[in-house]
Amino acid sequence: MNKQVRLHSSFYYLIGTQTLSNAADIIYIMGIVSLVMAGTDSILAGVFVPFFRSSSQLISGLIASLMLVRFRLNRLLLFCQLGQFVIFAALALYLWVYRDSASLTVIFALIFGMSFLDGWTTPARNSLVPRLVHRDELLRANGMISVSDQIIRCAG
Repeated sequence: MNKQVRLHSSFYYLIGTQTLSNAADIIYIMGIVSLVMAGTDSILAGVFVPFFRSSSQLISGLIASLMLVRFRLNRLLLFCQLGQFVIFAALALYLWVYRDSASLTVIFALIFGMSFLDGWTTPARNSLVPRLVHRDELLRANGMISVSDQIIRCAG
């Protein structure tokens, strides 16, 4: 008889933090797009926000394998999340101080930096999952992560 194996609590911690991070990411992108469009009265400027984000993640993804081999996965994930938080705090402070005269160059540079770090987060998370769950539960764990990611994207 096949015995049910429970997922490790570290896996639930990982999926929870990643879900919250993805939700916060969507909210910040929507806010930045709104601010850029309101500040410039240009839809094109608003379109550049996701363009810079995607471009940065693409470049980051190209070197992600080098980072995954060189550093421990949990430390890389922690570094990426903390780095994104620090850059987000810098962006929030910058927009608060220079709310009327904020430079798009600075905003896009900070978005590029956050997205660059975010490009390492998903590969690090996906590489960490097999280490956190029993082999018999890997399919279930990957399914849970996929469902979580899709729900957050749909909600966004």
